[in-house]
Amino acid sequence: MAEFVLTKLAESVLSQTVERISEFLIQEAASLRSVRNDVVLLQDELRSLKGFVRDADSKQEHDPRLRELVLQVKDVASEAEDVIETYIHKVSSSYIKAFHNKRVRAQLSFVRERIKVIFSSMQTYGIASVAAGEAGTTSSMAELQQSLRRSSPNEDDNDVIALEQSTRVLTAELTKKEDQLRIVSVLGMGGLGKTTLAKKAFKSVKQHFDSATWVFLSQRFVPKDVFLEILTQILGKDKDTIEKLNALKEHDLIELLKEELKEKRYLVVLDDIWTIAAWDSIKRAQNIKRKLIRLWIGEGFIPTLTGPGDTKQRLTEQAAEGYLEELIGRCMVQVDKRDHTGISGVKTCRMHDLMRDLCVSKAREENFAKVIQQSSMWIDGSAASSSEYLGGSHSRRLVIHPGVHLQYHKAHWACITFFEKLVYKNNPQSSSSSSVESNWVEHVHSNLRSLLCFGGILPLSALNSSNFRMLRMLEIPVVGASDEIIVVGGLGNLIHLRYLRLDAQDSDITLSSSIGNLRNLHILDIKSCNSVRGSVGMISRLIRLRHLLLPLELSNQNSFRIDKLKNIETLKNIPAYVLIRSYDALHKLTNLRSISIFFDGVYYNYNDDDVRKVLGSQIVRSGRLTSLQIFTHGTEAGFPSLESLSSCHSLSKLFLVGKMKFQEQQGLIHLPQSLTKLTLHYTEMEQDPMPVLENKLPNLRFLWLGMDAYFGSKMVCSAHGFPNLDTLQLSDLHYLREWIVEKGAMPSLKKLIIYDLSELEMIPEGLEFVTSLKELEIWRMRNSFCEKLQVKNGIEGQDYYKVRHIPSIAFH
Repeated sequence: MAEFVLTKLAESVLSQTVERISEFLIQEAASLRSVRNDVVLLQDELRSLKGFVRDADSKQEHDPRLRELVLQVKDVASEAEDVIETYIHKVSSSYIKAFHNKRVRAQLSFVRERIKVIFSSMQTYGIASVAAGEAGTTSSMAELQQSLRRSSPNEDDNDVIALEQSTRVLTAELTKKEDQLRIVSVLGMGGLGKTTLAKKAFKSVKQHFDSATWVFLSQRFVPKDVFLEILTQILGKDKDTIEKLNALKEHDLIELLKEELKEKRYLVVLDDIWTIAAWDSIKRAQNIKRKLIRLWIGEGFIPTLTGPGDTKQRLTEQAAEGYLEELIGRCMVQVDKRDHTGISGVKTCRMHDLMRDLCVSKAREENFAKVIQQSSMWIDGSAASSSEYLGGSHSRRLVIHPGVHLQYHKAHWACITFFEKLVYKNNPQSSSSSSVESNWVEHVHSNLRSLLCFGGILPLSALNSSNFRMLRMLEIPVVGASDEIIVVGGLGNLIHLRYLRLDAQDSDITLSSSIGNLRNLHILDIKSCNSVRGSVGMISRLIRLRHLLLPLELSNQNSFRIDKLKNIETLKNIPAYVLIRSYDALHKLTNLRSISIFFDGVYYNYNDDDVRKVLGSQIVRSGRLTSLQIFTHGTEAGFPSLESLSSCHSLSKLFLVGKMKFQEQQGLIHLPQSLTKLTLHYTEMEQDPMPVLENKLPNLRFLWLGMDAYFGSKMVCSAHGFPNLDTLQLSDLHYLREWIVEKGAMPSLKKLIIYDLSELEMIPEGLEFVTSLKELEIWRMRNSFCEKLQVKNGIEGQDYYKVRHIPSIAFH
């Protein structure tokens, strides 16, 4: 399996390099004009090499020497990309182009010679070029794996132990009497006994069904074959039946299957599902982890798909989401928290310790990445020790975790976390400190691609080293004294950066003008800063930006031309002034999917017309937004109307902070039914919003009314209202005295948070009928309110019967 994964990784690296070179030839046509033919020849040879790597899939398990050869393929592909990117960087900033042309031709020639040697070696080992369409038919390794994994419910597992309890639970789930489709998943890492458990349950329950079928899917999944297998098990496997079924198209098979199972109680076991894509053929699923996807795209792991403009980007993100779905489906990645966009939405994810250790080990073995975790060791400044700690200079990606201790005993300074210098006041040794700092830089890869520092301090001056000039991904903490304004410089040479995140830990930072040189930047995240000053206007030059996350305070707004960023899709914490006065930006930035807008009231006096301009703009009316946040609290401005939101058919998240200056019943009816998450603060509504919200928003899963969102004294949640609401939070509604929950209201509610409702007298009577409720959190409520819900000395409070069914009740 390791060799199989290695081959696929090498093929992926080649594909990325070929695609990247294609992008260079288009986007950097002027820079590459003199050496275009040389680059095209190299691209063709790399593309040819892909065919040989595919054939290595069926050969390398028989010859371990191929492993080293495949590693060479990965290395030569990365080297080719480095040579071209370095040339582009140098020729674009030099007047002596002839010198660089001669040098790059020699370097490209050397790379091509390496490829020829690899070709020769592969032919020696009997490796032949395989076309992409033929890859599936020649992969003996994959076929062997599929054969070994193939299961049948008739096979006996004689060595089964400790599955009795699990079998009883699974059998009970399968035999529940219900009139609707039930899906029971058996998930876990490989080797845990999922198939064995399913076999035992299948044998014990199949007599309860009119039809029971067992289908083996495997990694190489073809939907039509699955439907054929199910139908042949139902209709019989005689020759005539099989011939008739094989002649049908996939959609005809689906219709026939529906007809055969109609009005029947049936059981279908799908064994060995590797990907969510396989399950998508039966039931659609969607799992998203946005930051992880952006990192993958920034690294170039996701092939750029064809299509115009924003369509191409969406296709690329969908491909990345598909990869994440596949990892979750294989139990390599575990869902930690889900968001409120649907049952399958993923908010955060993690890895099992064993799986993570395996991945880190494999990354180190393949020189894919170096992960430095908690450790403590002395470094004497010598090349040997630095090289040993950093794992040599073969890894193009470096990840630093918190808790790594590097201490330097000669110079009397210590790195409490990686790269952090503490110079003792009584014996400063600045020159020694500098020499050690430069020492570790010398022992990272000379063309480092990714540096993610999740703890400690990386001196920004170190980024001036030539070893960092090829960086694409950079995430670093930037820390200064509590009253210090940190000047962020040294980034101007990193022109290949696609992803930049500066974690300033609530500090003030000043951007240098060199930030404008990062012309390839797709993602800029500086939202953790307290404020940003300096050359803010230079961000306008980053015309390839797609995701811009700003802090709440942004100085020098006059120089910021947001209208220049025509590809922008995510815009967080943008001052309203920048949008309103920036050369018709409200109508130009129609690629936006997510935006949060602040009417801060500190620098400018806003009014209702300013809010009306934003809500009536093409940004909103285009219907492309999926997330919208607008903050007007603290200004004279409010929300004069929400009518324009009725056209936002893709909007799933809405956060409004500020006074609603209209009749609530009339205004709230314009909210789109697509909303799954709604937060209203400081809206000062005088009419109960629940009657409109619970009927207008059937897909709502999260609702938060807080900070004087409602000025009324009575609130009613009606029967059958909010059918899909998962979480309800009511906070700081200081006039609410009576809350009524009718029987049948909020049938899906799982979490309820009540925070500082100072006038609320008691928990609603109807809450005892909300049997789905799993968590109740009570914050800053009066003692008399809380005591009614508690059991003290074995005596139940008078309202305890309303919440007795809730497993988790917490008082704060």
